[in-house]
Amino acid sequence: MRKAERDVLLARRRLFESASKPNRFLARLARNTPSSSFITAIVDVNGERQVGNRQTNECFREFFTNLYQSEMDITRLNSGFFLNDLAFPQLSEDQVSLLESPITLIEVAKAISALQSGKCPGADGFPVESFKVMKMKLNSLLLRVFNKAFEGSKLPESMYQASITLIAKKDKNPESCSSYRPISLLGVDNKILSKILALRLEKVMSSIVHADQTGFIKWRNSYNNTRRLFNIIHFLHFHQIPGVVVSMDAEKAFDIIEWEYMFEIMRRFGFGKNFLGWIKIVYKSPIASVLTNGLLSSPFSLSRGTAQGSPLSPLLFALAIEPLAMAIRQNPSVPGVKIGDRQHKILLYADDILLTLTDPVNSLPVLTRCIKDFGLISGYKVNFDKSVIMTLCSGGDIEPLYVKPFHWAPSGYVYLGVKVTPNVGHLYRENINGMVQDL
Repeated sequence: MRKAERDVLLARRRLFESASKPNRFLARLARNTPSSSFITAIVDVNGERQVGNRQTNECFREFFTNLYQSEMDITRLNSGFFLNDLAFPQLSEDQVSLLESPITLIEVAKAISALQSGKCPGADGFPVESFKVMKMKLNSLLLRVFNKAFEGSKLPESMYQASITLIAKKDKNPESCSSYRPISLLGVDNKILSKILALRLEKVMSSIVHADQTGFIKWRNSYNNTRRLFNIIHFLHFHQIPGVVVSMDAEKAFDIIEWEYMFEIMRRFGFGKNFLGWIKIVYKSPIASVLTNGLLSSPFSLSRGTAQGSPLSPLLFALAIEPLAMAIRQNPSVPGVKIGDRQHKILLYADDILLTLTDPVNSLPVLTRCIKDFGLISGYKVNFDKSVIMTLCSGGDIEPLYVKPFHWAPSGYVYLGVKVTPNVGHLYRENINGMVQDL
């Protein structure tokens, strides 16, 4: 029975962690979800229902054109707004040297081998398998292409092209464009370059991204977050300390991060000219077409967002969200839960953010202002309609006035696929009993 319970929890966690990744698991999920393969109708920006294939395709094209359009206020960013108040950790000289060195044949070969087989090809139609079969002939050719691109500060046009395929979100209105998750199908040559850069980047991430972030960082796991959260809740109950757990829902997190902001924070972390130059080349002038019901739209330009489908995107997003976490950690007006010498304020798994705070009456307004200021330079937005607060040791069942603009969740909420309750003694009942009965 214990093994069955463990397997159920692992399966639930795998479902959560794989939900945004374009892998075989997601492909099987899509095949078993009819609404994700054929779209019968879409409501356009004017509120009119469109039913023809071309009309629905054009609705999605317009939606994603607007979604990926930059709203950056470069003057505010250049003034140091928000960022000047933060103490950024710095890469070491050895780490900078590692990142700055020229790309090698060994790295090209390693990147090709590291790419997962069985994925959908990009716009050129060539799958990963063809590159793996021919890698002995392609390695040196690809290296020359990359070196030429670095010299000219631009990739070949074909490497910027992507096809966006859609996966329907569970329990969402199938006639709304926002109810579909965009997955970018990139060319394998683009993925190889991105993988080379990602393999370098992952070696230094743990030194500049705090251990609070467990998403996409090597040797870190999401179950550390849930265990840590349960320990914090238990501590508050044991010592009868009033507090709150805030679960923040990001609005299109990966899709609206501003590139100029991303370049700026990389400079502040100490990234060198060459590596930052490579990132700028990858994001110089990407274009995409959206695929619906077998119909591919005309291409449109992208000027923000980290493509879900690129090996680089998860790491770049973890970097992009870190200044928000830094601002919360470094702000004494947002007190966390002090256990021993450490104050526990924030837990992150990619864009899933949890906050464990005390003195909510005073700390929540400061937190809300911090989030909004961060969004002004980064593009990051919180969907307050889906963000919740669970109160602990509050001494009553009446919704506190300080909860707004968040929503009150007195009985708990779901985090990383696990039901979190105010009383840790109810965790087993809420998570295991029902699942075991369903087996």
